Amino acid sequence: MLYHHFGDKNKPPLVLLHGGGISCWMWEPQIEKLKEDFHIIAPIIDGHDIDEGLFSTISDAADRLIAYINDVLDGHIFALCGFSLGAQIALEVLSKRPSIANFAIIESALTEPMGWLSDLALPMVGLSYGL
Repeated sequence: MLYHHFGDKNKPPLVLLHGGGISCWMWEPQIEKLKEDFHIIAPIIDGHDIDEGLFSTISDAADRLIAYINDVLDGHIFALCGFSLGAQIALEVLSKRPSIANFAIIESALTEPMGWLSDLALPMVGLSYGL
């Protein structure tokens, strides 16, 4: 992941995780409003935008975000916000380290596995592989 920082690094840290198929630019209006009061960290999830890494799993992304918070942000943040894919990663982070953030804002995350979708997705990938 690539990490973009905005605002004063002495303010409470706030992590904003973007959705799938987009990037941290989706948070620009929120960053402009919040950067006076918070140290904003807006990662680019692997495989999105200019990050040339490949997305592997939600669990792997969560592990790397936890490591970053431990190494760079003293192991704790004020709030963790996620949208769609970012919300899935945020939930995984919170399931592994519930006390990593004082607050969480989760938008459009699955809370239960969609087994039927997995059963449908694999054959569909096989049909589109040649494309």
